Amino acid sequence: MNIRSVRSLCSIVVLTLAYACERPAVFSRRPPAAEFLLASGDSTYWIRSSPEGLRVRSAPILLTRTEGHFYEIFLTDEVHDFADASFATARVYRRDIMQADSLLLYDEGSVTKEARAWMRSHPRAIPLDPSDEMSDDSPATMVSDDIEVMDVHGPWLTFGHTLDVDVAGRIRHNHSRRHGVVDVRTGTRGNLQALFGPAESQRLLQIGMKTFADMRDSVRRSGDERGAAARRTLTSFVFDSMSFALTDIARGPAVSFLVPGTGEDGEALSLFLPPLVASTPEWWKPVASTIPLWNVDSTELAWTGARYDVVARPSTNGELLDIELVDRSHKGAARSWPIATVPAPAYQLIVLDETPLDTTTRAALSRAFDQSTVLNGTSQTASLRVSTSERTLRVANRRVTPEPKNGGNTCCSSARRVCRDARAKFSTLHRLPLCPDTGHPDSGDRRRVAGL
Repeated sequence: MNIRSVRSLCSIVVLTLAYACERPAVFSRRPPAAEFLLASGDSTYWIRSSPEGLRVRSAPILLTRTEGHFYEIFLTDEVHDFADASFATARVYRRDIMQADSLLLYDEGSVTKEARAWMRSHPRAIPLDPSDEMSDDSPATMVSDDIEVMDVHGPWLTFGHTLDVDVAGRIRHNHSRRHGVVDVRTGTRGNLQALFGPAESQRLLQIGMKTFADMRDSVRRSGDERGAAARRTLTSFVFDSMSFALTDIARGPAVSFLVPGTGEDGEALSLFLPPLVASTPEWWKPVASTIPLWNVDSTELAWTGARYDVVARPSTNGELLDIELVDRSHKGAARSWPIATVPAPAYQLIVLDETPLDTTTRAALSRAFDQSTVLNGTSQTASLRVSTSERTLRVANRRVTPEPKNGGNTCCSSARRVCRDARAKFSTLHRLPLCPDTGHPDSGDRRRVAGL
């Protein structure tokens, strides 16, 4: 072998070793394959990571998955206005994304009952055109209710219901607020026994009633001015075993009772009892992995998967979350990739790649995102293309004009997306659940994917 051949052989060996050393560096710059749905703030983010890069799609939609089915949760409003009366009712529905029809989950019924009674006693009343801006804003009779979707845990949806009944000529008005749970599969109202079984439901009920009794006795013994004011309305509070919210503590199920009452002026009052940790039923096990878990010092929350983790770190004011994808598949230190900055709080993460989506389900999920976007009027997609030589960020926005509500008929009926109050879930800076006291949260339309 001559000198030239030896040099050529050495060159091939050096190039081969150099390429072998460079290959891990090239592949390490790529995020791991992942696909999941992240519900945070008032939107759901469809996040997909592949060898081509990261892709984020957001939509103002609330989804839950149970028994292999994806269900979309949405609200409707129906308004009947007359010259001297107004009736507005809200309902909550669910839709299996694989089907076209929807199922009514909750309609309290009082508004419809009052409207029918008023129209029977005023047979010549003419409904007003919803487009008439000269209508009276303060009619003598006003009956309305509102539904706030607080959270959803697999098959069970938790809501808050507010009712206001003010009928002209009627001395007693009705103003109340309650919590409730409903089965998204069947529309059946949930009770403690249906969720936790006979023994555990009885235990939770006894603790809840005792807690309420202790709080009531404490108010009666109080001698300050606030205690005196509370005592004047104390008899109006009546414990209701159906008025409770399903929540979670450290990925375990918990129940929080709301005891409804009435103020001296007839306004709705609410007494929130501390959440009670419940035993884990069988249906909760697939739910637990969708719930974020806080670290010890509450500086981050995470979902731990088989191949990767999703980590969220709250901003200083707690209003935003920086989302990262963490790869644990390589030996040595884990690597992370920033995904997006989203509004807080984070509700749930549904993994889509443990059992890959079939083409039919993927198409149905994409349609659900499209339809929810049209309902809200805003669409946004963002993608991060990754290659060995460049990183390119492409963001596309478009505005979609919603169709007119019901064509301007005298009955104004419309569907609306779900806006959840951040106080109805774990705060990003506190590890204890905070109780909501209003049904009018900031919808946060202006907040979308803030960064990648």
